[in-house]
Parts: sequence; C-alpha cells; structure tokens
Amino acid sequence: MLTKDQTEFTYGENTYVINAMDASFGLEVMNELGKLTANNSSPSASFIKSVVLKSISFNNKAVNEKWFDKHFSRNYGELMALFNRIIEFNFGEMGADGVPNEEGGTSD
Repeated sequence: MLTKDQTEFTYGENTYVINAMDASFGLEVMNELGKLTANNSSPSASFIKSVVLKSISFNNKAVNEKWFDKHFSRNYGELMALFNRIIEFNFGEMGADGVPNEEGGTSD
C-alpha cells in the first residue's frame, strides 16, 4: 500500500514505487536542476543515478548500484522516463529557470 509520499510509475512490465525525497536531498536536486537549466545542459550520469537510487524501490525491494547498472543497461528510454517522473512527483512542473512552478504533491 502506498502512502501520500509515494506514487507508482509503470513502464512496460516494470512498476517502480517512487518515494518523496527528504528535504535536504530535494534542495540539492532542485539547485542542480536550476544550474543545469541556466547552463542549458543535461544532467550527468552520476546525478541521474543518485536521484533514481535515492527515490525508488523496485518489486518491493531497495535498489543499489549493481541493480541500476544491470537493470538500465540498454534501457535508457525507461531510465529517462523514470527520472523525469521522479522530478515531476517531487517538484511538480519545472519552470524555464529550473525552479518548480507549483508545489510538489507531497506537502501537507
């Protein structure tokens, strides 16, 4: 059963549980997204990996780097769709400046 701080994301036959980021990590992510937008650049592989690993569970299990590297090998479309859904869930729509336009769905 999901809590208000979780949502499910299904891609093909895979279902992920996305968890709300804690405030400290969420601020780091938001700041990094702002910098990327300001520089018109894409997120690094390590940034995407850290966001995914700190935000999901898969088949009711915690994930780790070994799982990530195996699961997403040659599966980059799914990885990017998941990453984008994690950002959307935690921050809502992002503005052109990389700052959320509205509150994420996890606030009281």
